[in-house]
Amino acid sequence: MGDMAFVMFGQAKLRNTIEIPLSEANQIELKYSSKNLKVYPTEGDSIIIKEYLLSDKEKAECVIENQKATVKGKNVFTFVFVGGGEKIEVYLPKEGIDILSMETASGNITADEAFSIQAKTVCIGTSSGNIKWRNTKAEKVALAASSGNIHAWEISAEETAAATSSGNIDAENINGAFALAASSGNIHALGMSGSGSANTGSGSIKVEMDEVTGDLKLKANSGGVKVFLPRELSFTLEAQTGSGSIHTDYDEQLSYNKKGNQASGIIGRDASCTVRAEAGSGSVKISKNS
Repeated sequence: MGDMAFVMFGQAKLRNTIEIPLSEANQIELKYSSKNLKVYPTEGDSIIIKEYLLSDKEKAECVIENQKATVKGKNVFTFVFVGGGEKIEVYLPKEGIDILSMETASGNITADEAFSIQAKTVCIGTSSGNIKWRNTKAEKVALAASSGNIHAWEISAEETAAATSSGNIDAENINGAFALAASSGNIHALGMSGSGSANTGSGSIKVEMDEVTGDLKLKANSGGVKVFLPRELSFTLEAQTGSGSIHTDYDEQLSYNKKGNQASGIIGRDASCTVRAEAGSGSVKISKNS
């Protein structure tokens, strides 16, 4: 068990500032137990962390070793009678960071509207809270919220993964391979370019593709699936529903089973990829982009 702090009246204030020059560390790992993290851009060549806390006992410790900086917030139980407003501000240079890892057990992680970063690997996670992440160019981006929503947009990466156990996923303008998974929630992905998958246990899926460079696999166990594809795309289509109907803009090129809940066919010439859409309990709709 961590330390305890008692605050009768008070508002959080700046109690600690940590500055990490990129010359000393190009890998950064932040771990907090119960704080909101707000991420901002900075023009400098240092990572800056500002902690607005109710108590000095909560100030994080920073250890730098082998070009890696590890910042851990104290596990302090703060009893507040009147007050609040704790937050962690993180200022990141646009370039120069290889690995970025940010985690809070209970809180939101939000990237400021002006935020932009280039890195090799970006991992953002919260156990109980929402994630809003934007404007990132990387080899790999991973966003995970055990209980909360994820909103990701303007991301270009070889691999982008977003997963939530209980919450929705909203993705916009993602470029590259993607894997979106919601155990209980809806998945809406707009302006996508690339290939990948979207899976939800209980919820609907809507994916709009501006460009398709590989296979797509979309599955909703309990909910509907809607897919919008480029008009000139040549592909193999496989659609299936357990309890629902199938509607497409390609019916003349498809073969249906007797029940009408399975359809397959080749669309166009020289199919370059496969599009699979499956709804366990719900309808499947596959359309051409307007």
